[in-house]
Amino acid sequence: TAEVIIVLLLATLGAILFSNWVFGLISQREEEIKRRANQLEALNLAALSLITELDLGVVLQKVVDLSRELVASRFGALGVIGQDGKPLFVNKIWIPLEASK
Repeated sequence: TAEVIIVLLLATLGAILFSNWVFGLISQREEEIKRRANQLEALNLAALSLITELDLGVVLQKVVDLSRELVASRFGALGVIGQDGKPLFVNKIWIPLEASK
């Protein structure tokens, strides 16, 4: 009968909406997991460079590069002040918009 068909259509519509909602949540969680995995990888690379590289400039450059990549920024800067209060290391990097895509 028409009532049964309407009930079935409403149940189907409800199931579709519920499925879309659940899969949307799963997709959001998956993106969050990927983002955090990338952050952990960047932290791991930074830690490895700290213990394997002897040149302070190279280590700090890696920190700037990894930090910039981690937050998907076109610009990164890092400054280190020596004990005498003078800049020991200043690094700025600007990636043109075309190159950052």
